[in-house]
Amino acid sequence: MTEPEMMPVQRDEIAQIAYYSWLQDGRPPGRDLDYWLEAEQQLKATKHLLLAEAGVGGKNGPSRNPGKARTARGGARHCP
Repeated sequence: MTEPEMMPVQRDEIAQIAYYSWLQDGRPPGRDLDYWLEAEQQLKATKHLLLAEAGVGGKNGPSRNPGKARTARGGARHCP
């Protein structure tokens, strides 16, 4: 089973993230696709991280490193 089959990215989740990012940036016109794609990427990265932390993914899937993991924004996060 591949990652998208295990934890699919839902359209309503993407829409909500995109909407709040758009609001936070002052509601710039004509950038709906930019916000959608960024939200989709963030959500996929977050779900990938959750799978990696859970040790799911098998041989070619996410690897598990309990000491340190990357967040969706690229910063480091330390796990207990």
